[in-house]
Amino acid sequence: MLKKMRKLVNSIDLALMAAKAGGDVLLTELVPSPVFNTAVVGTVSNMASGYETGFNPPPEELGMRIQNLVGNLYRGERVPRGMANAVAESKNDPVALFAKLRTLLEQYPALGKYRNVQDYS
Repeated sequence: MLKKMRKLVNSIDLALMAAKAGGDVLLTELVPSPVFNTAVVGTVSNMASGYETGFNPPPEELGMRIQNLVGNLYRGERVPRGMANAVAESKNDPVALFAKLRTLLEQYPALGKYRNVQDYS
């Protein structure tokens, strides 16, 4: 029940941010990544793969996309503004960060997939 409530709250947060920003603008504008503690990012990466966390991993394709986004955060790369806004509040909570990333990926199927180098310029 708590998982369903958290997922609903995350979905509502994202919908409100998207509405305020004018829709998909949240995914097209790239901004600097929020700075994360490497331990938090590492834990989220392990959660996405199911490695020694006791956490049920998501389906393989979704887990790979979470890994891609976590890699972007870890390297401090530019990320979509909507993603940066959504995850900024989860800096010290790997479970919340994982939930926010998963919600983002469920709502935006293209997010987290590898892109060509030209897409980032």
